[in-house]
Amino acid sequence: MGSTSHVTCRNSFLLNLGGIQHTMSPMILYKAKKYGIASFSRPEPPSIGKSMGLLCSRVKASNGPLGEDSGNDDIDALARKLSQEAERMRSLGESPGMEEDTSSSSLVQDDEEWLSVLSRFDHKRVGTFDPIEFELLQQLGKISIQQQTAGSSFLAPSEKVSRTAIVAFLAQYFSGMPFEDPVVIFLKEYLPGSQMIACKEMVALYHLCDGIPPADRRWKVASAFPTKDDIPVVRLLGYFVAGPSGRGGDENTDVQQANTVWVVQKWDGSVPLSMYPETQQTSGYGLGRLFGAEQAAMRNRKSMICSIVKGMLKAVSYCHERSVAHGSLGSGTFLLSTCNDRDWSSLVVKVDSFGFASFGRSIERFGVEDSNSFDAAIKADRRQLAVIVLECILSSLEEGGPSELSSAASIERVLIDVYSWDVPSYRQYVEEENRWSDAVEFMDDSLWDVLSLLASGSMDVQNILKHSFFDIDE
Repeated sequence: MGSTSHVTCRNSFLLNLGGIQHTMSPMILYKAKKYGIASFSRPEPPSIGKSMGLLCSRVKASNGPLGEDSGNDDIDALARKLSQEAERMRSLGESPGMEEDTSSSSLVQDDEEWLSVLSRFDHKRVGTFDPIEFELLQQLGKISIQQQTAGSSFLAPSEKVSRTAIVAFLAQYFSGMPFEDPVVIFLKEYLPGSQMIACKEMVALYHLCDGIPPADRRWKVASAFPTKDDIPVVRLLGYFVAGPSGRGGDENTDVQQANTVWVVQKWDGSVPLSMYPETQQTSGYGLGRLFGAEQAAMRNRKSMICSIVKGMLKAVSYCHERSVAHGSLGSGTFLLSTCNDRDWSSLVVKVDSFGFASFGRSIERFGVEDSNSFDAAIKADRRQLAVIVLECILSSLEEGGPSELSSAASIERVLIDVYSWDVPSYRQYVEEENRWSDAVEFMDDSLWDVLSLLASGSMDVQNILKHSFFDIDE
């Protein structure tokens, strides 16, 4: 391996999450599809990208392993070396009459910005891993960000451009210590131009998880069995800086040679909430109808929905109490420990994806700036919870299974654009739809009252959890 930074890939499972759009906020688009292995191969273990990026490889050769503390060679020094190396590479590639490559220059400027944040966030480099400690197992999906761009001329309208920002993987972590078997973890690769999103996510998780586990405890934390006593966020284990994997679909050479941030998190085997309605045929609800036990199956389904709703509110309340507003909640950001209705009493709900979080005044930002005020972000979280709860209930109890009618986008169009967050009016709309007869039966006055409180955005989630609707046995 020498000094080249890379992550090997043994089992090339391609797991596509596309086709179902999860609206997290007006500016963010989660593009996901239900789990399904589309291709399987066992290639020779290659390096990711081109030896994890030429820049990273050359800097590492002169600066020591990225996960190793080497005296004064900190992340600021790495930023300077990256800038110098990129400048040298550009000068070698220029020829008379060639236009200046501004995209490469902007990437280097981005490197200097986010590396500066990292140097403040983890100045002792407690959270850094070495890329060679990981082996990619499976690509889980991609997250795209929708951006508004100016038109090509004064009269031309602005356009929305979608680009891949994050690629998610399952990977094995090798601690290198005796009696510590490889453990599966969650890796998120933040592509060039999105590294500041990674920095913000790590700052949020740092505060929510009470820091980063030291190197001698990483394996223990990563391999611990999940319980209902866990914190309701996906735990941060650390990070490393390396070249891109090449899975983002960007053929730009400058992007391929730039550095990415890889965020390392604990993997509990959870699945996104967006997958739950699609798996009803394999849980108590579907099997109950098949074998005639409809009443018991429906009870399990409704108990499961209550547990999901309560778990989501608890997770968001946990964040708000610690002065972190999520900023991009959606059905793809909540993770469930099980989709089996009969296991509703043991359900664990966690929240992830804090790349667009906002922080209260008591939070140390390490140089990361908020795009929105904290109070406005808190209110937006509460209101978005109302949309997610409605999506979960309507899609899970819809006759014939989930449809476009019960999607978050459709709910937002009616609830926000048509009724301006007027929940009683939206209730009447729901009750007039024949496909939602089971949902109407389930949604009593107390649940609609909870939805009204969330939609108003004025009451703390912690206080809403005291509502009589949540007086269920666990």
